[in-house]
Amino acid sequence: MSEEKYASCLLLRVVLPDLQTTDLLNFQPNIKIEQIIETIKKKHNIISLISYGLYCSTANGFWLEPQKTIMDYQLWKYPIIEFKKKRTIQVKVKFEEKTESVPIDEGATIENAFQDIKTKFSIDESQNYTLWSPRYILDEEWPFVDQEDFLDLENTVFTLQSKITGKENSQNLTPIFGSNLSTAVERAGGEGNLPTVITKVFEFVEKNGILTKGIYKTPGRTNNVAKLKEIFNQKEEFDINKFIDSPHDATGVLKMYLQDLSEPVIPEQIFNTLLEVANINELWEQMPRLKKILVSLPLINFKVCGIIFKHLYVVSTHSDKNEMGINDLAVSFCPSLVSKSQKLSKSSQMSKNAIQIWSLLIKENGYLFFEQEKNYQPIFAIANHDFEPTNEGDLPVSQGERIQIIKKDDEEFVGWWAARNENGEEGMVPSNYFTIISNNEKTLTTSTPQKKKGKISGVIDQLTTTLIDRIEKKKELENNFKQINQEMEEIQNGILEEKERISRIIKFLRYKFGENSIENL
Repeated sequence: MSEEKYASCLLLRVVLPDLQTTDLLNFQPNIKIEQIIETIKKKHNIISLISYGLYCSTANGFWLEPQKTIMDYQLWKYPIIEFKKKRTIQVKVKFEEKTESVPIDEGATIENAFQDIKTKFSIDESQNYTLWSPRYILDEEWPFVDQEDFLDLENTVFTLQSKITGKENSQNLTPIFGSNLSTAVERAGGEGNLPTVITKVFEFVEKNGILTKGIYKTPGRTNNVAKLKEIFNQKEEFDINKFIDSPHDATGVLKMYLQDLSEPVIPEQIFNTLLEVANINELWEQMPRLKKILVSLPLINFKVCGIIFKHLYVVSTHSDKNEMGINDLAVSFCPSLVSKSQKLSKSSQMSKNAIQIWSLLIKENGYLFFEQEKNYQPIFAIANHDFEPTNEGDLPVSQGERIQIIKKDDEEFVGWWAARNENGEEGMVPSNYFTIISNNEKTLTTSTPQKKKGKISGVIDQLTTTLIDRIEKKKELENNFKQINQEMEEIQNGILEEKERISRIIKFLRYKFGENSIENL
């Protein structure tokens, strides 16, 4: 609604809980809130030193600032405006060696509260400050005090800290940014714990940001990330949800923490050794090598890597929503785990190897960090009959030929395996043409001799498989059509019921108000 529409007058409904009454008052749209308060006080002859104010009773209620106008708040949108007493609390503030109680009115902005505090201590008005306590951090540039937390502030002792001088907070906590992992672990409670910045961010992301598009790729807002950094440096126990506007702010501060570590999570020598594993072609050879290298990490670094790669894998399982698959996370997050000199690769091959290793650490985190048993031994199979390629990318196989299965049960190609022959050639083969054998066997392990099948028989098997797949697809489509018809029938029945209900209403109106009542409406 525009200001022009309310150029004359605006009717405002104001509830007075103390007097158990409601006023309907006309005001100009540009009238200030403080003038409305004075009008109501005069009308009801309220003479009191207690501060009164207007409070908007929405789900997240808030006090109206005296210097703003009706138009600033668009008060016609709110059904209930209350005129009531403001509570006043005494906030204890410590600055240098002096502690004072400062009266703060309910609904005061943090900026106004800081002005009162600066006046109380006679300190420089031009400097920006932070009020710090074990439970709360209040920044001079932030908006209103949360109404739910207002009364709790009276029981809190705050330390006034200049942002310029960076005086040490009341708990004498060592900042974790720019330090090493051991410092953060010590602050979190010592051995067996993980840095708070990691656990809090992971918990927040998995609850509130795991479906966010570009999570761990899109940067957070610079100011928000800086504030979070300050909070993590000063506090261990706090509700992270109160300080985050976007999941990208949370992931941004975590990446900043990892990048600022005085010693990287994965030291340079170990990182270079990991890269060498990328030159090994066989997964069953790569996995034991990777595990052996990772175990050589310091214990805390090993634990941090484990929890990080496990979390990244969880994030990747929602890639259909967040568009962050394993490779995407490997590129956008994992470089934070190594030193700055290692982040920019001098050759594309090194970068390619790094992405391959990061992806393996994410995908195989259970085996590498959490003692999960997994069989990485190569799988071989013997061809029961010849297979001639029917599509580009198929691997030709002769009856009795031994192949290595690279990947089986592919979701995209059901019934097909990715395979490699003894000449190193790779391609796709139909799984029903083969019998799996043990690693050392060159021939079939079954005791029953296999009936020799020629090329025609193989083609028949392949056509049979295709036919069965199409029959199953036909059944699925028929079931879908049946469900659609059923839903359409339910909708049609609903329309008929609605028509009947409307007809009964019309009959009732005509009976009650006359035959022409509908036309008059």
